[in-house]
Amino acid sequence: MEDDEAKRLLEEGNRLLDEGKYQESLAIYDKVIAIDPKNHAAWSNRGLTLVNLERYNDAVESCGKALAIEPNNATIWSGKGAVLVKLERYDEAVDSLDKALAINSSDATAWNIRGIALAGLERYDEAVNSFDKALAVDPNNASTWFSRGAALANLERLQEAVDSCDKALAIDPENATAWVNRGFALDKLERCQEAVDSFDRALAIDPNNAAIWYVRGVALAGLERYQEAVNSYEEALKHNPDLSLAYEGKLEALDKLEEWLKARLPPEPLVQLYKLVFPSEIRLRLFIQQRLQQAFGGDETQWWVKGVPEKIRLDCAQMREKGLWQKQLIDYTYFINLKEILEKKGNWKIVEGDFQRIKGLFKSKDDFLNGLLRMNDLRNMVAHPTPNAVSTQDDFDFARHMREVIEQFCGPG
Repeated sequence: MEDDEAKRLLEEGNRLLDEGKYQESLAIYDKVIAIDPKNHAAWSNRGLTLVNLERYNDAVESCGKALAIEPNNATIWSGKGAVLVKLERYDEAVDSLDKALAINSSDATAWNIRGIALAGLERYDEAVNSFDKALAVDPNNASTWFSRGAALANLERLQEAVDSCDKALAIDPENATAWVNRGFALDKLERCQEAVDSFDRALAIDPNNAAIWYVRGVALAGLERYQEAVNSYEEALKHNPDLSLAYEGKLEALDKLEEWLKARLPPEPLVQLYKLVFPSEIRLRLFIQQRLQQAFGGDETQWWVKGVPEKIRLDCAQMREKGLWQKQLIDYTYFINLKEILEKKGNWKIVEGDFQRIKGLFKSKDDFLNGLLRMNDLRNMVAHPTPNAVSTQDDFDFARHMREVIEQFCGPG
């Protein structure tokens, strides 16, 4: 009777899962497991339900329970690997997918996910090989062609990257990110007009994407079409006012086009303040990255995860998802984020020795951290100038002072 009841409940849970009723299906799978703790299908489908609920750590645990019962199930090993990729636990993901492929070497999905995990580890040659294995089984998978193209671009095999993106787009022409990556590779190949055409195709699909407007501006500047480049940068800033690269690109294009300089450039004092503020932010950002790498390990999965508050990591990941695939996550941090990183429990000890170099300039570390907050305010003023934006002599004096402080804090290098 218990076997019949477990079977009935399992079918009900599967139906609810198919209908997208994840909380209800989870409750049913728990009932099945209470009756039959060795039911690997219940554990496995429970894991899939938890993935849909974005409870990824719990999903990994559920897959582990299923595999303890059914260790030769390639599908469960592959599913576990996919969840580990979502958690950016790439080494574990590769191990799990290797086990899946040892059982079923013709699983295209497992080869594809393995390639994504290897790319996450920056093992791009191996990633390309894994994508090739997937495509040998399923040559019509647009996602695999796209991921292969991204890995090839990271290897600077740019023409191959373009060809791979073309394969993806022949299957799925509405993939805006594939158009962007294709355009970026073409721009690196100095085929700027083709790059602009590719970015235009991406914008036809995703017209509100600031990062696409930005890279389009870069390609237009490469063609010396500076007025159009300025327009593209401004469109990027309209959709994402915090995209400092677009502001910098706009200034550079304006500098090369005098009539636009007169019409669009912020007041000269703000430009001079910009030259004080932004290099200091970049210097401090690189220094904090270096210190975190020394403390937690050089791989981004080590220092970034252990040294940076979760909210900042999530915010940066969301910006990178909308932005350029070659950027580091920390490139999306500003003074205010760098302050919060230094305030994270345990992090101040990492830089306490460096603080001794500037200790005489501040009453306490809090005074220094509050200085970073004011620098963030100045950064926002120069990055997003308004008609009423006015810089004072005190602002300049403070920015110069903080530039010297940050240089001393960061030390030689």
